[in-house]
Amino acid sequence: MSKEYDYCKIVQDLLPSYIEKVTDEETNKFVEEHINICDKCKKMYNDLLHSFEDNEKTKIKKEVKYMKKYKNKMTVLKTILLTILAVVIIYIGRNMIIIGSLQSKANKYTDMTNYHIEWYSYEPDGIGITEIYMQDDEYLQKNGDYNIEEGFSGNITYANKVTGSRVYFLDVKAYGETEEYIEPWMNMEAINYINTQNDILRFIWMSITARISTVECNGRECYKIDDLGVTTYVDKETGLTVRVLNVSATVTEDRKESSVFDIFYEVNTVTDEDLEEPDKSEFEKVDFSYDPS
Repeated sequence: MSKEYDYCKIVQDLLPSYIEKVTDEETNKFVEEHINICDKCKKMYNDLLHSFEDNEKTKIKKEVKYMKKYKNKMTVLKTILLTILAVVIIYIGRNMIIIGSLQSKANKYTDMTNYHIEWYSYEPDGIGITEIYMQDDEYLQKNGDYNIEEGFSGNITYANKVTGSRVYFLDVKAYGETEEYIEPWMNMEAINYINTQNDILRFIWMSITARISTVECNGRECYKIDDLGVTTYVDKETGLTVRVLNVSATVTEDRKESSVFDIFYEVNTVTDEDLEEPDKSEFEKVDFSYDPS
């Protein structure tokens, strides 16, 4: 085997590393001196160099194509995320505006001293009723149940901040008196079901979780607010509640049923005639104690 063939074999083995520039300076000098005098190795070098350059170009093209695809995907993803974020911000912002506006309107009725409220509770075992007539420092409130055949049964409270209170028990035809002023169970603040005043966390949480739409309920144009199992219908004009659907209302410890509350109200309509007490002669007076605590 000739020396020339041996040199060619060595150089040809080194050419890929030489082209990729991973050989040292002394090896580079040896390879360059040989290909300058050996046409065969020089041709192989040129062929390998062109092949390497083509491979590099192909590789670069693939990388550029991949980067373009990646960039396009990222652009689409960013657009989708920004669109979702914008929709969420608009959704929450709209809810904040609506809830804030309703609360502001409802606050105007908190200190009302002349109003009439009817509150109906439709439970699985019957209809509960609370009705109140309020005028300044006195009120008449009815609590009980309504049956089509028997009518209203329950009790009637008549209270005056000066003279005290009297409670009439309709079922047993008895009444009791107390010098204490019994606070009414129902008032204008009690029918502000979305009350978020002084509770910023509730306001934010409701704005995030609630689904709000426009409907008509009990003859009023309302916002229907669905929030975690409770649907509240709120009068757009007053900010006060006219209906509540509670699908998680507890009836017994091991059973849950939906419950419905309907609320009707009017302001500045109560007169002295509405506050007339029942005829005491029809009731027997009994001892009656009242603990305001």
